[in-house]
Amino acid sequence: PMLRARGITGVFFVSAAGAEARPRVLNVQKVQLLLARLGGAAFGEDVRAGLAALECPMVSTPPRAGMYRYDSPADVQVKHFLNYELPFEYADPLLDTLFARHIGHEEECARGLYLNEAMIREMSAGGMIFGFHTWNHRVLSRLSAEGQRAELEGGVEWIRSLTGQQSVPFCYPHGHAHAYNPDTVKILEG
Repeated sequence: PMLRARGITGVFFVSAAGAEARPRVLNVQKVQLLLARLGGAAFGEDVRAGLAALECPMVSTPPRAGMYRYDSPADVQVKHFLNYELPFEYADPLLDTLFARHIGHEEECARGLYLNEAMIREMSAGGMIFGFHTWNHRVLSRLSAEGQRAELEGGVEWIRSLTGQQSVPFCYPHGHAHAYNPDTVKILEG
């Protein structure tokens, strides 16, 4: 209503996991919220302890230059590792555990963070435009072609079903050129 009152139209990119009937907090937001609560050094210690319990080594390579240019070195290390390197089969349960311990109930938090389908419909009826941002906000280049297809297929139809839009823009999760690959582009074109 505030945008409409000012004659402003916005474009909003949504990942479906946050809009489901039982919404989930996306890993990227779990990392941000945990960093805000704990700080990079303490969060990094919790990550190392959690990985030891999962019997997973913490092997990290330096992030690309400029990726996290506004973050402290401790924040950069943990964000890069969790977003780009740790296999999802370890990252998902680790972040779930740390989120529950330090932040609280995931579904309740997600309801406060993300738009639900009714909100998307209302905003669309008010002139706002929606784009798809994958189902779970994974770094697409980390996934196989089949994994990318699972993150992408049906998303445009989901947005159309909520908004009636014929044209549905897409935004790559994490927004960096290395966050997608030729398989991603081929799937999106198909």
